[in-house]
Amino acid sequence: MGFESPAAIASSVFKRAGPEETPESQVTQHAFAGVFSGLVGLFIIFHWIRVLYIKRRRTKVGGSFEGSVAKTLRQTHEVVTSKLILGRFNGGRTLLYFTYWAVNLICYLTNVELNSLFSVVLRLGWMAVLNLCIVIFLSLKHTPLALLSVSNYDKLMPLHKVAGYTTIIAAWAHGIVFIKIKSDEGELHAVVTEDILTYGLSGLIVFAVIGLTTLPWFMKRGYELFHVIHALLTVAILIIIGLHRPQFDGKVLIAIVMAAAVTLLDRSLRFSRLVYFSFGNYATLRALPNGATRVRLHRSINAAQSSHAYLWIPSVRLFQTHPFTLVSTSPVEFVVRAHDGFTEALHKKAQAVGPETKLRASINGPYGAPTESFSDYDNVFLVSGGSGGSFTFPLALDLIRRQLAEKTRITFLWATRTKESINWYRPEIEEILASGFVDLKVYVTNSQAKNGSSSFSTKTAASEHVNTKTSNGDNEAIELTTPEPFDQGGKYAGLNIEFGRPDVDSLLSEFVATAASNQRVIVGACGPSTLMSDVKKHASRNAGRGDGASVTYYNEEFGW
Repeated sequence: MGFESPAAIASSVFKRAGPEETPESQVTQHAFAGVFSGLVGLFIIFHWIRVLYIKRRRTKVGGSFEGSVAKTLRQTHEVVTSKLILGRFNGGRTLLYFTYWAVNLICYLTNVELNSLFSVVLRLGWMAVLNLCIVIFLSLKHTPLALLSVSNYDKLMPLHKVAGYTTIIAAWAHGIVFIKIKSDEGELHAVVTEDILTYGLSGLIVFAVIGLTTLPWFMKRGYELFHVIHALLTVAILIIIGLHRPQFDGKVLIAIVMAAAVTLLDRSLRFSRLVYFSFGNYATLRALPNGATRVRLHRSINAAQSSHAYLWIPSVRLFQTHPFTLVSTSPVEFVVRAHDGFTEALHKKAQAVGPETKLRASINGPYGAPTESFSDYDNVFLVSGGSGGSFTFPLALDLIRRQLAEKTRITFLWATRTKESINWYRPEIEEILASGFVDLKVYVTNSQAKNGSSSFSTKTAASEHVNTKTSNGDNEAIELTTPEPFDQGGKYAGLNIEFGRPDVDSLLSEFVATAASNQRVIVGACGPSTLMSDVKKHASRNAGRGDGASVTYYNEEFGW
């Protein structure tokens, strides 16, 4: 028997299905692409309407038509972005998911002969490919949507996951129906004997592994392993689909080649940034209390405040880069809390080498700039917990340094487990206190911290020990870099330290209630799930009320 090319084998396998590219199939494919493009266009238009409205807001809103339209848009935006379903699921995001699934379902059932399994299997295969292209598009760090300021790539991650699971379901349905066809024909052995079908079976296995490793249980317990598996299997699935459908006369291979090309371009841009920032760059590490590490690089970066970058320190992990929020951009600085893996190794390295050792380092970024401009708002309420301060401290400092804090009311709540952790952001806290424009409140949530020792400093040669009393009369020893006046109640040079968890709901309600009805309020939050839940519930309860100041909620949640 002579040699047959993969294309010839594929042609024989699908010869009874009729032409792969029927006019009906092409209409469905174009409709799917058109609807998705239309959804993107609606987001772009709505985003820019909001931007123009915020930047050109009027000091008074009367009963004019323009005022009514603006109010309606504001209420709609609040409901869509903040309302929770069943007290848990974001309403706007849920609506987007169901719209996406509805479009898929319509495309599955339209212009296809449902009584023909061959027609069904081809449609399922095509829908898997189309959804995979969307998954690839949404995974790009350099997504075109970011250029249009609709959203950064990290905000697209939830839809990326939904599209990914949709792709896996379509691919498996495609495989199951095809196996059913072969079983009915008595040719089930062909699935493992013919290369073109073996590639398809391999693709199903790869899809299953991708799906299982993206489950929250696996990601939380092995993020580094997940990241490697996800990257390698993404490349593998593109190659396998290309081998499974290698005909250039169809569009499957063309779509896969284009998806692979944009993936390669995106990866190349990331690598080029890593190379660029490696020249003349190094990092110093300072071990901080409670497992935190402050990383300072020699070079600066042009980035928006509260962006993030991927940090590479080969002496810690040679083949790994990890994303962290930029506490400072000039020079680049990060505050990293140790958990496990890279962050734990980084803290141990800081303890071992000391703050003067220069380590080879580079970054890939910046990415993930906030999609809301906090400088456009009259009232800013920032709330964060633990290392979530890396997001909120730069925002407050940006308003101060741009001399916008004088005309903006700013309240900043930061919660941390222990008093020692205040050292994580000591430089930022000192600058905020010196400005006098930010109402900064620090909450220590550990119930035992009230009676323990406190050290609000980084150790230097010019340190001094002072004794003071807490609000319950107990003495606490505090180490300072310079002599500072202390008051009872845990105050340090004007810093209010309160013990216990902050009542975020009450504080937010009071802040919003005291804003003028013609002003705009933005709430920026980043931190543990319990803290974020409090902010989301407050936003959901007040969404769409229409009375009082307009409130925008911006929650920074990382999906890496």
